[in-house]
Amino acid sequence: MVDCGPAVYNDQIFLWDATFQGVSAPAGVYAYRLMIDKKFEINDSETITY
Repeated sequence: MVDCGPAVYNDQIFLWDATFQGVSAPAGVYAYRLMIDKKFEINDSETITY
């Protein structure tokens, strides 16, 4: 696994408001990995445009 930086959101319900530490994230593509009980994994990305 490659560590690409800190988690921007870590909760059981994924609702990200496109901020990191209270500041709007720059426009771009953000990759994420969702793991449920180490049995189910989703790798995807979100694109932020302003």
